Amino acid sequence: MDIIEINKKKDIILSIIIPFHNRVDLLINTINSIKNNTSNDYEIILIDDDSSIEEYHKINAFIKNQNIFLYRTKKKERGFARNFGALKARGQYLNFFDSDDIALDNHVSSFKDFIKNNNHPNIFSNSYYVKNLRLNKSYKIIHKGILNNKIFKNNILSCNATFIKKDFFLKYKFSTIIELSGSEDWELWLRIASQNLIYGNEIISSIIIDHNQRTTRVQNFYKIFHRLNFLHKSVKDNKIFKQINKLNTIESEIYSFKSLIYSPIIQKKINAFLYLIYSIYLRPSRIIEKRTMVIIFKILFKFT
Repeated sequence: MDIIEINKKKDIILSIIIPFHNRVDLLINTINSIKNNTSNDYEIILIDDDSSIEEYHKINAFIKNQNIFLYRTKKKERGFARNFGALKARGQYLNFFDSDDIALDNHVSSFKDFIKNNNHPNIFSNSYYVKNLRLNKSYKIIHKGILNNKIFKNNILSCNATFIKKDFFLKYKFSTIIELSGSEDWELWLRIASQNLIYGNEIISSIIIDHNQRTTRVQNFYKIFHRLNFLHKSVKDNKIFKQINKLNTIESEIYSFKSLIYSPIIQKKINAFLYLIYSIYLRPSRIIEKRTMVIIFKILFKFT
């Protein structure tokens, strides 16, 4: 049945789910950017992950008389909040924003055009901008064609650019393990990509704002390393990655990222070097990549 016919009954094609914890002023900017879309057959679902009561009242007052639904949960991290929002969603497709992301005014229309022209795929990703506020620079991440091999190499997908059928998503879901928070998105894309095709759309429709208070940046050194170890164990325990000969590729990225974290720390430079060598051993093409050059520079010249 055509997706438009399905949604004539409920007039919702897309549910945009946004978990948040405080930072309501940023969240309002995100919501306003979504509301700039001319297409109105979508809903916004906000999951308040245990914000302060003042921030809760602020957002509750803002959303009145809009097509926005607010739910409140206890501090569970983004995986649980996103899954909870998916269960509340009325749309056939889901799209997950962070509370500091920005939608361009073609976000919904480009989504609708792609599903119409590509037989309503289970999952696909638009292209997107990354705007670095610290360096005052922006760059593009362009997706086109089948993305699976790139996804196994590193986390190229942005949640705000990825669209996934609700029924399909509920078969997989984000991990709710708190120790994995910060890598729960790549872990999900890996599980999906191991069994399904993920498509790319070269149309840019959203922006990741990279700033000093971004959640993945404010995690401390030990928490990041613990998260990577947990991700590594999760990947190794999943037998399907070995069956499809992608385990080495995924492990190479994890060791490379560990090396990047250790590289500027005087006491950890030997570890950083060994992790880098092993990541290249697992995937030799990594030796020519930009991150490898950055790691080598930090091992040799940067000290903290």
